[in-house]
Amino acid sequence: MTDKNFMICCYLSYALSYVTQFGSFLFMSMGTGIILITLALLYRRRKSFAHTAFESHATWLIRTLWIGGSLWLPLLTVLSAVYFTLRMDISRITTAWDSGDILTEAEILSVFMNDNAALLQNIFTQITLIFGLWWFWRCGTGFKQLIKNQSVKNPLKYF
Repeated sequence: MTDKNFMICCYLSYALSYVTQFGSFLFMSMGTGIILITLALLYRRRKSFAHTAFESHATWLIRTLWIGGSLWLPLLTVLSAVYFTLRMDISRITTAWDSGDILTEAEILSVFMNDNAALLQNIFTQITLIFGLWWFWRCGTGFKQLIKNQSVKNPLKYF
């Protein structure tokens, strides 16, 4: 396999790994496995790419995973948790407590999840959209440069 074909497979693997995160647990596991295997192969072959255009692509893809996984996802998760905490609806639970009703943990959880399902779905959709746009922008930018036989201009940048 040529170096260019290897890098094309890496970019496609990154895109595929993101798409598989929205299926069943099996698909999520496959997506995680795909990205980890791709990452290991990139680290293994990065030295052989030294002083070529492929070196910048390997660095770009490796940093895509680390920036996304260690910066953007945790940041979006914390912001989402704060937003959820400020917007969650616990009125039915507090009304039950105020009236003296004793709810079991299962009842509290059921009421809480039913009352906040739309909010949770909205937050998940927003995180997925924001992170997905960034992820595919990174993959698309690098892939476009690869197809043109060019190196990534600045593989160390975040955007």
